[in-house]
Amino acid sequence: MYSNFANKDELFLSVVDRRDAKRIEEIGDLLRHDAEPAPFFSALSAANGPSEDERRRWFLVSMEVLLYALRNPSLLAAVQEREQELRRQVGRAMKTVLDATGTPPPMPIDEAAVILHAIDRGIAIQHYIDPARVTEAAFTGALAFLAKAAAALAPRRRS
Repeated sequence: MYSNFANKDELFLSVVDRRDAKRIEEIGDLLRHDAEPAPFFSALSAANGPSEDERRRWFLVSMEVLLYALRNPSLLAAVQEREQELRRQVGRAMKTVLDATGTPPPMPIDEAAVILHAIDRGIAIQHYIDPARVTEAAFTGALAFLAKAAAALAPRRRS
């Protein structure tokens, strides 16, 4: 197995990429089932994937990858590509939800995806620091709030 990779970093990123791809596929399945905001956010919250302990471990691993890449420029390009793909997927999901409601994006999707990705990471950090006060439901609550805000900011259609 190791012979398929140039080094341990490449092997490690491959494992993380595979895990991310699986989660992206799960979210895509939820969107295909119902992209309307309320049902999608409920399903997303209910289908939170693996156990709390496993989600925490993967979150810590992803943070370690980011920190390691920031300290090791040779790995930074690979992590940048990975992050760009995650943001593309977030943007696709966001566009699907907005399209389902007939809401035009309130800003360019790629910029909105950066914001949503940052909110996801920030809420996760806050949850793992203070799980009693910041629940995992905070992210889907933030999604619902942002979807309502986008709908409120959307230009009104004339009849």
